Parts: sequence; C-alpha cells; structure tokens
Amino acid sequence: MKKYLICMLCVFIFGACEKSRDIFTSRNEKPVVVIGKDKYYQKDIIEFIYFELPDIDPSTLKDKDFKKEIINEFIKHKLLLMEAKKAKVTVDKKALKDIASKLTTNNAPKVIDEKFEKLMEEKLLAQKFLEDKIKSEIKISEEELRAYYEEFIKTKQSKVYYHIYQIVNEDKHKIEEAYKLLKSGKRFEDVAKEYSSGPEAENGGDMGIVDIENFPPVFDLVKNLKPNEISKIVSSEYGYHIIMLKETISSDKPSFEEIKDLLLDELIAEKKDQYLENYLKEKMKDVKVEISPDFDFTVDNSTTEQK
Repeated sequence: MKKYLICMLCVFIFGACEKSRDIFTSRNEKPVVVIGKDKYYQKDIIEFIYFELPDIDPSTLKDKDFKKEIINEFIKHKLLLMEAKKAKVTVDKKALKDIASKLTTNNAPKVIDEKFEKLMEEKLLAQKFLEDKIKSEIKISEEELRAYYEEFIKTKQSKVYYHIYQIVNEDKHKIEEAYKLLKSGKRFEDVAKEYSSGPEAENGGDMGIVDIENFPPVFDLVKNLKPNEISKIVSSEYGYHIIMLKETISSDKPSFEEIKDLLLDELIAEKKDQYLENYLKEKMKDVKVEISPDFDFTVDNSTTEQK
C-alpha cells in the first residue's frame, strides 16, 4: 500500500509542480470555506486542485458542479486531517523523502514548493488515518464473506474450451479423398499437411485450444464429438471441413478458498466509501462548516507562465 501511495503521490506532485500557481487569481479575499476556526481561501482550494488534478483544464473551474464537488472533497480532506492529528497519526518522513527524491529528476524542479510538500504530507496523514480506521472499524465475518462469494459465483459460468484440428479445402473431391484416408487409419496430422489449404496445415491441422463461441457456426459440432473423434465432412462459406476434437478443457468456477482474499479486498472497498461518508457526516455534526455561496475562480492569462 505504501509503495502504491508513494507512486500516486509522485504523479500528482510532479504534475502539480510543473504548473504555474499564478495561473489563477481571486476576485476577493474572503474565505471560501471555514471549518471550525480554520479559514481557507481560493488560493488554498486552487493549490488543492492542482495537487489532486495536475492536468486539469482551467476552464473546468467555471463549471458549477465541479466547483461544488471539489469543495466537498477539500472539506473531507481537511476533516480527515483534523481527525488524524487528534489521533496523533504520524507520517513516515522517509516516505516523504522518497517522494521528493523521485521528483528531483531532469524534468522536475530541484526544489519542491513547500506548500505542495505540506499538501503531500497532509495527504499521507489522512490516508494513513483512514486506512487504520477502516481496519479497526470494518469487520467482515466469515459468514458474510461466504455469502458474498455465493453472489459473486452466480455471475461466473464455467467455460469450456476445445483443442481442435481441422482439414479444410474448397475442393470437395480433395476433402473426400482426405476423409477416406482418415477412415483407413492415416494420421490426421499427415493427411492435414497434404490436403488442407488452411494456415494451420503445416502444423498438422492443429488449431490449438480455442473458444468455440468465437468461431463460425460450423465448429459447433465439436461439442458433440468425443476426444480423438473425427467429424463427417461439413461445408461452410470457407469450403469443406473435417474437424477432430483432441480434448475438452473446462475452466471451473474458483473455490471460496482460492479467491477468499480477493473477495475480502473487494468487499472492504465496497464498504469503504459508505463508511467514509457516514463517518464524515457524524464529524460534521461537531464541527461548524461554512461555504461561501458566491465563491469564484478567475483565469488571469497575463500571469500565466510556461515552465
């Protein structure tokens, strides 16, 4: 998890550091968000946006729904951060240094803006707090996991694959000669090399292990063949065929034990969002949150720099 988080943060910060934070200016200096006693201005929101979405198109900030969504995400982040500090969660300083070292490349700034470094640390704190909280709060019983498995397995059908050989030729006379040779005991591979015009002829007619559902309808007949049984001559738009089934291979449904860990991760992920929503809803009852009704972001092209 730590490696994944470091990787994702590197992507966010690298992009963010390349952006000019002067691309936006605010029309006024009143707070956009007040959480408890803490006031946050448009500049704070913009820095948060570029941290999370380094490649964002500035025009997107004019969208009312987007602005509402990003403000909500900002509030969630700050509330989680407040709880992380109350819980005395600490961040791995080495992890921060690892991220910083990955950013000091030929294409990245040699000095990371300290405000973005602060956001990076905040993100790590909030993530660690949330992970610890989920581990302690979200409990999944064996019975619940098995029930989830039963629902999961209903959507998974056993798949059957067929290892098939064929001899195909547009000349009916030649395919009939081939069929007579097969009936006389000649090896299918040898007859295919001599009489088949298909691309698999050089391999003795071996078409490999295939999913019949992806083949022309003429191949459906293999479902009724026994291993090493040869079909009668059948015709299609491609010519005349003789098909041999080498073996049938079933892809069985996985057992509970085989995918238990995978299902546990999926079930936790499903519950995580709902848990976070409920958790923050409860916390907001104890913390006063105010949002400016007329907050706005304005692009000032004169301050845009190419870096």
